Amino acid sequence: MRTLIKTLSVERGKLFITTNGKRLNLKNCRLSIEIYELSKALPIMGVVGYDVKIHHEGLLDCETMDLINPEHIEPTSQYEIVGDIEKFDYTFERFNFSNLTLTELNLPRGVFSFEIKDQTTIRKLIDFPIHI
Repeated sequence: MRTLIKTLSVERGKLFITTNGKRLNLKNCRLSIEIYELSKALPIMGVVGYDVKIHHEGLLDCETMDLINPEHIEPTSQYEIVGDIEKFDYTFERFNFSNLTLTELNLPRGVFSFEIKDQTTIRKLIDFPIHI
């Protein structure tokens, strides 16, 4: 089972790519992060038992209204996103998301979707104090 446990908005997001050994700021973008808890029902003595939490998954969507040249994306070796998340006391903390895995690319809509692999970063996002 996959359960959404937290959604965060990121301000002043910048999408960087590493291509041919150079780090380039591809676009500024609006960002949202969704954190999911993944669990699986395990059978106990042949009967479906309790849901056991497997791990957490972080998904990051970057949306830009600017046109993107596909030639810039093809030789990309690494994606990185930098942005600020607002805390409960109305201050911002800067996050650097590196080693992202591109899961979806929709150039006509200007949407990039990434999976956050680093469980330490995901744990920090889960515990991040936001205002309501």
